[in-house]
Amino acid sequence: MFIPKSYKKDHPNPSFFREDYLVLDGLWDFKFDKFNLGEILGYNRNFKKDYDILVPYPFEAKRSGIGISKNIHNVWYKRIINIDSLDKDVFLHLEGIDFKSKVYVNNKFLGCERGGYHRHTFNITKYLKVGENKLVIKAHDDKSILKPRGKQRFTKDNWECWYEEVNGIYKSVWIEYVPKRHIEYFKLTPSFKNKSVKVELDANDIINSLNVKISYKDIVLFDDIISSNNSHIEKTYDLSKEFHAWDVLKPELYDIEFNYESDKVLSYFGVRDIEIKGNKIYLNDKELYQKLVLDQGYIEGGHYTLTSDELLFDIESMIKMGFNGARKHQKRESDIFYSYSDFLGYLVWLEMPSFYLFTILSSTRHKREWLKIIKELYNHPSIITYTPFNESWGMFGLDKGYRRQINFANKIHNLTKSFDNTRLTLTNDGWSHANSDFLTLHLYNQDTESFKYDIDRALNLNFVNYKDGRKFVIDSNFNNKPILLDEFGGTAFINDNSKNWGYGKRVKDLDEYKERLKELFEVILKDDRFSGYCYTQLSDVRQEINGLYTMDRKPKISDEDMKNIQNQ
Repeated sequence: MFIPKSYKKDHPNPSFFREDYLVLDGLWDFKFDKFNLGEILGYNRNFKKDYDILVPYPFEAKRSGIGISKNIHNVWYKRIINIDSLDKDVFLHLEGIDFKSKVYVNNKFLGCERGGYHRHTFNITKYLKVGENKLVIKAHDDKSILKPRGKQRFTKDNWECWYEEVNGIYKSVWIEYVPKRHIEYFKLTPSFKNKSVKVELDANDIINSLNVKISYKDIVLFDDIISSNNSHIEKTYDLSKEFHAWDVLKPELYDIEFNYESDKVLSYFGVRDIEIKGNKIYLNDKELYQKLVLDQGYIEGGHYTLTSDELLFDIESMIKMGFNGARKHQKRESDIFYSYSDFLGYLVWLEMPSFYLFTILSSTRHKREWLKIIKELYNHPSIITYTPFNESWGMFGLDKGYRRQINFANKIHNLTKSFDNTRLTLTNDGWSHANSDFLTLHLYNQDTESFKYDIDRALNLNFVNYKDGRKFVIDSNFNNKPILLDEFGGTAFINDNSKNWGYGKRVKDLDEYKERLKELFEVILKDDRFSGYCYTQLSDVRQEINGLYTMDRKPKISDEDMKNIQNQ
């Protein structure tokens, strides 16, 4: 595994690394605010804690030290932080907090942000002092279906494939010491075809001088000084003299370093092109067959929060089983997951968590957060596909041809392409495809003859009406587009008498499990109409027992057996 210079194990974001930072994960004071009276009662100044909570775990997770599920929508966190100097600005990063955050520093309100899946960042400098400082965070969440919530239930109990909700902080909290004049953002766009990388960078002031260093391992390729009469620069660098491509399971990465005034930022990039030719998908001019696993990002004890080691384990385990990537389902994972995927050459689909009722408010929230997420994750070469909607969730009028929802889906497709046309966009995964680069089927038949019949019915009817009256394609030219069977399997297997569920009749033992999987995979692998598949799923999640692993990551099948099934 190639490790870029920007990687440090405890740093939450290797794709944007400054060396002066402090991770605040650990014990915080925590209080429930059942009746939402905390602001009236002055919790921002002081509160008597109900618990110590281990951040970054949500209070629903056992590892948090609380481990209870309460229908309480407002919670408070408090911690003392020490500041040695105010020579630099101090930025507070909340990597994941669901849904609304309010930040107070030394009793004073600093700011507010909304959205459960993008990074909340605050410049907290103006209320800091040298020495001890009190940091208080209020988080508000509820069961509203008018916001992106993914697989978080909006009912009292878990049901089907929705699980207990996540409230408050569920990813790392950290502070970063940033020079007054600093880099705000950069966008790295490599091209396999042109053997180059385009650098776009924004600073918070005029760029009189910016040093860009690009290296491959220990070979310095560029040590360049550029300037601008404003705060933005763009420049393309020719990599042909030392060209190395990022490829599936064979990644090659370049280090890049930016020096602007006293601000030094490290990152990395991989050069790869993902594109469609005819009805096939190509990576670096070679036909790509995707062997993906559905990954929902839940774990026993941690609930919605996995450690960096656990995320690395999931990736490495799936590679050992013969998969070459993951569809990260209904969740924006921690940045380190995408970095590990970059380091290992593991393909990733980035999917937006769903809302569940189409209104002006829900669609506006979706659009705002989706654009923030793709901006934050743009520089990861492992991400090859964007999926803003899944199975018409929250957009149920797509199945009925409702014009407003079709227009919105197509707008999101176009907005996504306007920011990034280097990746594929699958606008609505599963059926009722609006404008999309390729098409996908979701079929969970466990009987192979029925499985083949439903595949043929869908393909031979030109996707007109393949399932439960749903149109497969509603608004796009679908002729000669790649097709993936990106949800199938989900075979129920666990050795207990629980009433938990998976797809089909539960298998009795390992031999039956292996035979079922072998037959299902054989159907797909023999069908050259598909450009790949995605198996449901990496692990069990709560009431679902259809994982290759249990929720606490005990394998149900050996790496070798699963790999042989996929390579049959």
